[in-house]
Amino acid sequence: LWINNCSNGNHFVTFHLTGTTSNKMGIGAKVKIFGPWGIQTREVRSGEAYGIQNSFDAHFGLGSNTTVDSVIVVWPSGTIDNLLNVAADQFVNITEGDFPVSVAAQPVQTTVNVYPNPNTGTFTIDLGNGQDAKIVIRDMSGRMVHNRTSTGRYNHFDLSNYDNGIYMYEVITANGRFSGRIVKQ
Repeated sequence: LWINNCSNGNHFVTFHLTGTTSNKMGIGAKVKIFGPWGIQTREVRSGEAYGIQNSFDAHFGLGSNTTVDSVIVVWPSGTIDNLLNVAADQFVNITEGDFPVSVAAQPVQTTVNVYPNPNTGTFTIDLGNGQDAKIVIRDMSGRMVHNRTSTGRYNHFDLSNYDNGIYMYEVITANGRFSGRIVKQ
């Protein structure tokens, strides 16, 4: 008998979902975690091919990170649960509706517009209501190329010194997180 007692120092977090309005196993729910790595997403599925049964748990590898900034669970019923500052190396049970997003935390018609998109290096991220926000832009490998705090509506960026390709933006406000793609040609 061989027992592998090695530890690589990496961390994880696993979520077990229990639906109330949605189905009991949470099948179809989407779990998103946010942290310094960006966003990771899992969807709870019952099977993907003939004779295959998936685990109903959403497992995430965190590498060297010891906490998850926030977790959003979007249930098939449309209910949204939100957990903050979840510690690593644990199994977390979430029952639908236990961590509701309050009405006050819902985006107040916040719009995030990026233009021009595609662009040749310079573009603007327009925060429709001009609220304070943290804006992070990453290349497709996850490397951060811009990280700034905005206190106004119009935020101008320059990717002229970067390769052409697809970049991901994330806008974090008091009303929520918004993300999308920017294409530099």
